[in-house]
Amino acid sequence: MTPQKGIFLRTAQDVKRDLRLNRAVTLSQMKVCNGVMLAAIAPDILLKASVVSWTEKPLEIPIPEAPSGLSPEHIHLSPSGLHAIVSYPSGENFYVHTASAKCIRIKRFRGMVTAVGWNPEIQKAEETGPILIADAKGNIVETVFTSTGSIPYMEKVITTNIEKDSPICDIQLRVVNDEDEKNARWICIICQPTRMHVQYGTVDVTAMRSGTRIHGNVRSSVALQNLAVFSSANEPTAEPVLSQIFSGKRASSAVLTVKSPQRPTWSRLAMYPSEQPSKRFVFVSGQSYMVGTVDMEAEQASGFLVEDKSIVLPRVEGQVEEAVGVGLSEWHIVFGFPSRVVAVSIFTHGVVYEDRIASEFGPLRGLTTEAPSEFHWAFTDTFAIKYRPDDEARYVWRLLLDRGDYTRAVTVARDRRRIDPSAYELVLRRQADKHILDKNYIAAAEILAYSSEPFETLVLRFLSTDDDRRTGLKTLLEKRLEQYSRPEERIKRDALILWLLEVQLEELAESRRGSADAEGERAHQLTKQLISFLNRKVVFEFIAANKEAVYKLVVSHADFEMQLYIAQCLKDWPTVANIHILRERFDDALAVLKEQKSADLYVKYAPILAIRLPKEFFESLVHVPSFRPKSIVSVLAECQNEAKLAVAAMTYLDWAISKVAQADIALRNLLIAMYARYRPKQLLVHLEGMGRDRTRLNYDTDFALRTCQQYRIEECIVFLYCVNEMFPEAVDIALKLDLDLAKKCARWMDAADDDIFSDKIYPEELRRKVWLMIAEHVIKTTNDATVAIGLLRESGDVIKIQDILPFFADFTELQLFKEPLTECLREHSAKIQDLQTAMREATTTAKEIRDRSEKLGKRYTVIRAAETCCSCSRTLMSRPFFSYACRHFFHRDCIEGLVRPLLNQEACGRLDRLVKIEGQLIVALDAEDRVGNPRSTEAIKREQRLSEVSADIGEILGDDCPLCGIRAIEQIDRSFFDVDAYEADEATWKF
Repeated sequence: MTPQKGIFLRTAQDVKRDLRLNRAVTLSQMKVCNGVMLAAIAPDILLKASVVSWTEKPLEIPIPEAPSGLSPEHIHLSPSGLHAIVSYPSGENFYVHTASAKCIRIKRFRGMVTAVGWNPEIQKAEETGPILIADAKGNIVETVFTSTGSIPYMEKVITTNIEKDSPICDIQLRVVNDEDEKNARWICIICQPTRMHVQYGTVDVTAMRSGTRIHGNVRSSVALQNLAVFSSANEPTAEPVLSQIFSGKRASSAVLTVKSPQRPTWSRLAMYPSEQPSKRFVFVSGQSYMVGTVDMEAEQASGFLVEDKSIVLPRVEGQVEEAVGVGLSEWHIVFGFPSRVVAVSIFTHGVVYEDRIASEFGPLRGLTTEAPSEFHWAFTDTFAIKYRPDDEARYVWRLLLDRGDYTRAVTVARDRRRIDPSAYELVLRRQADKHILDKNYIAAAEILAYSSEPFETLVLRFLSTDDDRRTGLKTLLEKRLEQYSRPEERIKRDALILWLLEVQLEELAESRRGSADAEGERAHQLTKQLISFLNRKVVFEFIAANKEAVYKLVVSHADFEMQLYIAQCLKDWPTVANIHILRERFDDALAVLKEQKSADLYVKYAPILAIRLPKEFFESLVHVPSFRPKSIVSVLAECQNEAKLAVAAMTYLDWAISKVAQADIALRNLLIAMYARYRPKQLLVHLEGMGRDRTRLNYDTDFALRTCQQYRIEECIVFLYCVNEMFPEAVDIALKLDLDLAKKCARWMDAADDDIFSDKIYPEELRRKVWLMIAEHVIKTTNDATVAIGLLRESGDVIKIQDILPFFADFTELQLFKEPLTECLREHSAKIQDLQTAMREATTTAKEIRDRSEKLGKRYTVIRAAETCCSCSRTLMSRPFFSYACRHFFHRDCIEGLVRPLLNQEACGRLDRLVKIEGQLIVALDAEDRVGNPRSTEAIKREQRLSEVSADIGEILGDDCPLCGIRAIEQIDRSFFDVDAYEADEATWKF
């Protein structure tokens, strides 16, 4: 593989110069964590500096009791950068608290500390929490260091798989699962020169945090011999907790071995990310290294670290050297060699980056990785060199693409999309082509949806009637639809929705044409998918705004079920009803109309539903308050042609005319026509129920008469002739039917005389003519004088005996007339006596009225000087006044104020005009009196006019007492105050 230049950016710092140190600097060890660099710059001096800002003043930490002539062999810096352990080859170890710059010798542990396993759960400034430290002989001890240098406990961990007398090069602790804090699952990785030991177990995190004593741990006598385990009298004792990883019930272990051409003396471990959860590891042993993945979900130690490959280290100038340090990034393994820094690909393991160390820097002494920035730091005797990843994935996407790892290639290319958009497009096309080749069109569509390739080009790959390709097209369109969310993209969004709808409708139509059960099941699934699509918010909004276009599209596929569903969702009830009508589902259509109770819908579909469901349709109309029966007159007229329809229509018209359309002539005429055709026997009752007064009838009597003549309903003809006051014609027909019916017609005119509210007075000559027709008919048909004479009484004396005599035969016996004539004379005598009595009573009443009028003309009222006005309660005679028989007295101006509210608008206007004229006349007369001239003709006319005006005013004001007269009684239901006056009066009573 061709080396990639610049995938790491190098920054070299001269420690003495850049940090402005006053002493000579020789870096023997250096570690960087969390922005803190801790380096040994002299055998007894540590340097703490901030790698975030080199301008910040560094801190020199002296090492007390440092062995002379030796430099530190190891610096173990915690991930937080707060705690460190410094080890010398002679076995002296020192604890360093970087925040307080304290360095304290560790006397309890004998032997050089070669590895420290820092606690990932507890990272406090005051203490390290339980940690593991190891030496060059394979011993591991659990302990805790506090910031003051005290050690609460120190106990050796019993292990079974560790090689004795072999150095422990590194220890890594990882939390796998801490949902159950009493039994949190942890992993401990222990590195020796050729092997990695993986120990899996549980830890009581709650006890770890609280320092609670844990029982059941094994204490080794060997540990007591080699370790000074004791506690100060002032310090609380504590029990180890990390030992459970090795000795607990759920503990398990595994070993990974690396083969190296030569027996190694040291090994190094790097994990990425440096902090948990890690995904990948590299283990360097001598001249070989192992790479693999980390499975944080593993249930056993053997599955936690999965080896991928073991490889020999890259050659340096043709030779294999041991690395002085190793680091791991997302895509590369970084090796530090004395003369250079090399990065190899984690996929091909070929060198992709190489940086030769300049001779003035000196040989490289070590390489470490900073957590959490993942920067790599190399150091020489005087220089610290930082390697920062800079688009290190620039070639990785192509490598993954060539290996067929499209998912990861897309991920890498997407992350670099802004840097290299063409790479991302290439990966998408290649991956999509692979999916299309495998006929996985859905996956191809999901990928191409995010491509910037012209949309038309993408669509062409899926245009086919093949079901799989069509599914891919749907997926592509839906993914693109999700991307168009901005308001300015509405047109694109609408076009995609319409296209998606077209594709799904076509697919659904094709599936329905199949007859197999499988096709039916598929149609059901496609229907569910389409309904789900329609219910999406953006789709529903589009349909609501463009429903006509959507309806046309759905109808073009003859999918009435889907159109019905859309109309129901939109609450487009006219369309819902129309679909039911088209599909001849008349019951469903009527159900929609009943539910909505819309008069417009009833009018629109009445021509169909009234014919198909007459009884149900007309019954439902009764429950529509806003419906006007006149709007379906044409439909009702159509119902006349069939008995079933007419019966239902008549029932509705009977109700409508009695409730909501009393004055509608057209509806009444229509109902009369239906009665005449289908219920002729009930027509007369119907007509009589509507009344006899022609001026108050709400139907056309001429139309009704013609209708009855058409269907020969003679009784109704007689009735209508009477209503039209054509009594001779009515009697003429009635005599052919029934004598009593003819008499009933004749009495019709008598009823008007008896009704005091009727203003109809029929001419006596007309009444006489009608009764003579009846008498002539009776005499000619029966020749019975008794019956004929009886008609005289029945007619109310409209006809006389002499009127009917000509109808008898010339030789009729007089004996037949004796009794009737006698009775007739007797009745006439009684009537004459009644008239005489009434005349005498009228004369007496008239005399009484004349006498009372004479007395009222002579009546007078005595008004005393002490009388007061009933309105203002002041002396009555101080101003002009009015007097009433009820002895209520009012001043002229007072009564004007009382009477004015009782007058109508016209009377008030007339009163105002008269008062104005009166004032003008009084002013003119006063002016002439002040001049003192004799009365002129004009002045006399003014005086006469003033008298007339005053009299007119008096008629208006004085005709009725305002307190007890008729006007006052008529105003009994009026409020004393209007709303404004009441509120104003109420306000006067408030404090």
